[in-house]
Amino acid sequence: MRLSWCLRMPRCPPPDRYYRKQKIFQISKHFGYRRANCYSLAVRSVHKALIYSTSAKIKKKRRMRKLWITRLSAATKEHHLKYHHFVQNLNKSNILLNRKILSELAIYEPKSFTSSPSSVPDDSPSPFQGQERECSKDSSPLFDE
Repeated sequence: MRLSWCLRMPRCPPPDRYYRKQKIFQISKHFGYRRANCYSLAVRSVHKALIYSTSAKIKKKRRMRKLWITRLSAATKEHHLKYHHFVQNLNKSNILLNRKILSELAIYEPKSFTSSPSSVPDDSPSPFQGQERECSKDSSPLFDE
């Protein structure tokens, strides 16, 4: 008797299966043909698309960095300086600007890019060379009482 009671229960898939399928179909809705409508094909296509999108993000970052370096090397060649010397001068002068910002400076504000201390070659004398300033309480006008 108990067994017949179990057989008369309505059968339907669990609710989480419906939402899981809808999530897959939502991602695959712009795919073509059966890959958008057939769940077994949609799952494979979505999985592959997500893998491709992850690798595309990494490749995009790589391409953008290469573009910034190309722009910077072109801008430094205008000032008769090589790119690797430019980067060395940046590190020596403790300028913490990334390549993206530097390339935008070189494009949109070339005067500020040329005035940066990193665009000056190593051999040229610094305007502050040999001048050492000491701040003490006695010599500074800020501490006058």
